[in-house]
This record gives sequence, C-alpha cells and structure tokens, in this order.
Amino acid sequence: MDSVTLNIGDPAPPLQVSTWLKGTPFQTFETGKLYAIEFWATWCKPCIAAMPKLTAFARKHRGDIEIVSIAVYEAKTPIEKIKKIVDSMGNRMDYSVAVDEDAQIENKWLKACGDGSIPKIMVVNGRGAIAWIGDPQYFEQVATKIIHQQWNIHQALYERNISFHIKRLTDSLYHELRNFMGNEDIVNENKDLNIPLRKEQPDSILAYINHFIEKEPQLKYEPLVVDYTLYVLLQTNVPAALEYGKKALQSANAAAIASSIVYNIKNYKTPKKLPTAMYALGAEAYQLYVHQFPYPELASLPKYYEEMAEWYWRAKNKTKSIASAEKAITSLKEHPDFSPAVLHTYESKLEWYQKAVVQ
Repeated sequence: MDSVTLNIGDPAPPLQVSTWLKGTPFQTFETGKLYAIEFWATWCKPCIAAMPKLTAFARKHRGDIEIVSIAVYEAKTPIEKIKKIVDSMGNRMDYSVAVDEDAQIENKWLKACGDGSIPKIMVVNGRGAIAWIGDPQYFEQVATKIIHQQWNIHQALYERNISFHIKRLTDSLYHELRNFMGNEDIVNENKDLNIPLRKEQPDSILAYINHFIEKEPQLKYEPLVVDYTLYVLLQTNVPAALEYGKKALQSANAAAIASSIVYNIKNYKTPKKLPTAMYALGAEAYQLYVHQFPYPELASLPKYYEEMAEWYWRAKNKTKSIASAEKAITSLKEHPDFSPAVLHTYESKLEWYQKAVVQ
C-alpha cells in the first residue's frame, strides 16, 4: 500500500495535464464549484463500463458539478489511440476528457491518495478540498449528498482512515499466514489458497487469526480472514466451517465476504462430500455475490447462475434451482455472441431439473 499524502479534506492538487481531448482546459479549481475527477485507462474494462452512468449523471446535474475524466497509466499508448477510443464513445462520454502524459496526475493524485487502483473518482468541493475518494459505483449517491450539502466530510475521512488501518492489518496478517502454508513460495499475491496445508499447522493458523482478531475485532469477518478460516475448517471440521460460514454471511460485512464462501466451496477438494446445508449456504452467498456486481455486463453471469442452480439442487431446494437455471439461460441470451452449444447445454439441464421435480 502506498503512503497517503493526499486524503479527504486536503486541498486538491492542480490539474497539470497538457492534453485535453474534450472540454475547456483548466488547472485550478473555481471557488464555489464542484468537480468530479475520474481516473480511467483504455485497457480498463470497468472504467469503460462506468462511463454511460457517469454521463447520465453529468447530464442530469449539469451546472451542479463538472466531471473531468483523465486517462492515466497510458505511457505506452499513443494519444491517437486514446482519442480514437474517446471519439468512439461519442455521447456515452459526455464530459471533459484529458490525458495524463507525464504521470503528474498519477503521482500527485492517484499514488498520493494511497490507492492507485482504477476506476476511481475524487470529488473536489467548493472550497477546493477533496470531499470524497472512491469507486464510480458509489459516486451517484455520494455526489448527490455533496450537491445538496448533506455530506459529512469528517465522517468520510474517518471511515477512509479506518479502511486503511484494516487494510494494513490484513496485509500484515496475510504475510504472516503464508508461513503456515505447505509451500509459501507458490502462494501468490492473489491469495490463491488452493495449495497443500501442513497437517500439523491448522490449529496454529486459526490461533494466529484469533490473535489478530483479539487485537482488532473489526478483522473478524474481513475477506482474508474468512478465506483462511474456511479453507482450514473445510479440511479439518466441516460442521464448524458451516457454522462459521453462516455467521459470516449474517455479518455486516456479508457483501464483501460472499465471494470468499463461494470460492472455498468451489475449490473444496477433500474426498469427503460436503453436506447439503453447505451447498445451501454457498448458493445464498452466490446470490449475494452476483447481485452486487457493479458492471454485470463484465461478469460471467450465465456460468454463475448455472453453478448456483447446481448448488441449490444439491441443497434440495428445487424451486430456487430451477429459477437459477432459468436465469442462466436468460442472461446467456442477452449476450449477442452467445454460444448455441452452451445454450443447448443449459436448456437440457433445465429440462432435467424440471422432469426430476415431476418424477
């Protein structure tokens, strides 16, 4: 994690960009005016997917807030290519657009805020201060509050600092937990847990996790903690894994850890079969996981619904199984280039479910 030198409440740096593709160039922020600075890249699919909604908001609130979209991390991309993409977006990108050619924005905005990931939006308030930093999926609700002067900038800063604190703790925990795994050299930065577990170590892993939670209770249902805890329990104590998973899915952090439950059940490789209740838990986690996608067009929804249908069937919930199988077919047909062979497979499976219910 980068150090934070630009945070909520700090004065916004000037917009030092030399190339503007749309809109009137400027560097300093006008007092009394709101700005939303979006950071994107031509290779970032979520960035592109977020643009139509951002445009709709810009049109609805024209005069309330000015949106500026800056292409970053494009050092090797010719300006002509970026311009071609912007032109191809047409009125789906109906706001000012600039290009960060010399990494001024990358360094003074993105890296400075402690999280260089994109897509990202920063809102600059009428006093020229950063009022919010976050993902475009939350922009509309936040910007609406800022426009109507209902935004608590101090609370936003507090919550962001807490999230950084939790992130530092989980990073520390992750690197410590690597030492307990069967071969730490093959544990990559994506937290791939599908590796051998030393048989003498599971209790040590859980004890170490509990040690961290005692120091910081907010870690209890963080995704990393749920990942490791479920991974160990599924191999050593399935009933305990089930109870833990239920509590995790009922926690305030359920949306964040739903994918952890899905991942661990999908990658369960122990010969002993999982109980039906575990698949019921997994299917419900899958529902939550799928419903929170900010850009569903980028997700493999047909595949997810098909897997969900199978899990509901194993959980003996035939009604939800059939409903999920139908959603798999519907979502597949929404793709203009869907595979007829895959459609046939999904339809055959749905027919099998339906006949099995009748029998």
